[in-house]
Amino acid sequence: MKIAEQKGLELLNRLNVQSVPIPIKKIVRDLGIKLQAYNLGDEVSGALVIENGKARIGYNPSESQVRQRFTIAHELGHYLLHGMDKKDDLFVDNVKVMFRRQNATRAQIRQEREANVFAATVLMPGHLIQKELDLLYKEKPFLTDDNVVKEMAATFDVSSIAMAIRLSNLNLTAGK
Repeated sequence: MKIAEQKGLELLNRLNVQSVPIPIKKIVRDLGIKLQAYNLGDEVSGALVIENGKARIGYNPSESQVRQRFTIAHELGHYLLHGMDKKDDLFVDNVKVMFRRQNATRAQIRQEREANVFAATVLMPGHLIQKELDLLYKEKPFLTDDNVVKEMAATFDVSSIAMAIRLSNLNLTAGK
């Protein structure tokens, strides 16, 4: 999982992204990946398709804005972490589609977790979370834990659940 986090931070550094919310759609497009809303039904949030060496990320427009952003970052994680930008034996008929499956193998579950770590790191980098937390506590020192999570989620344009998990994983509690 450390590699997923490292790759996410390297991407942000390489593109000189230093403010929030992270412009994930711009990042994807700047990397030359086509981004498109697809009617994927209720079961699928997004998909990564590689065809003839060209990547396309599809996301479900019926989901919330914060869910779409996480999905796009997640699919970008698959692309950058799992060698999907190279033609190799992982491709079937030069097309590889990655999405969540209920009966996934251990390797697929690991890849999904890595893509989630990548997405969380890109959308909520630890150093920017700390910076924003410091500002928030300076401006509003008496917020409840729940309100801190909600304010931080709004600042980063992510769900409150994603922010709570990220704060926990970074060992940053709302009360510092």
